Amino acid sequence: METPLLAGDLLAVLAARYAGLLNTWDGVAEPKFEENVRVLHLLARDVALMQRAMHQANRQKNEHEQKLENDEQKLKDELKQAALAPIWAAYQSEPLAKLFGGGEAGQKLADYVCAIRNGIAPPKIELLPEKEPAKKPPGQTQSKPVKPSEEV
Repeated sequence: METPLLAGDLLAVLAARYAGLLNTWDGVAEPKFEENVRVLHLLARDVALMQRAMHQANRQKNEHEQKLENDEQKLKDELKQAALAPIWAAYQSEPLAKLFGGGEAGQKLADYVCAIRNGIAPPKIELLPEKEPAKKPPGQTQSKPVKPSEEV
């Protein structure tokens, strides 16, 4: 049984009791009549409070269910985005590499930017590779630096 229907049914019963009481009332305010009206009034107030509490509980339940649905949809969207991210990153990488001047360095930068743009872990890249010292041809010795002369 739905609880809001219960409160509505109780209010209908109380309304019928009020109608019955007023139907038999001769217009004179007697203590017994006043007591019956007071009891019906208190009961009607209690039922109204109960009905208000049930409506509030129902509204909170609906809000909670809506939040759960929204959270579930958000999670689905995030999972979908995560699944598509590598595809979009690969798709966007080539044109971006051309903007970065092409070649291996342009492709590395494009892959890095596309990964970040699409929310995936960027590849580790070495932007400035270490240069090996130039090798001297055989038979050549290393020269010593010339010291400046001291003037007195």
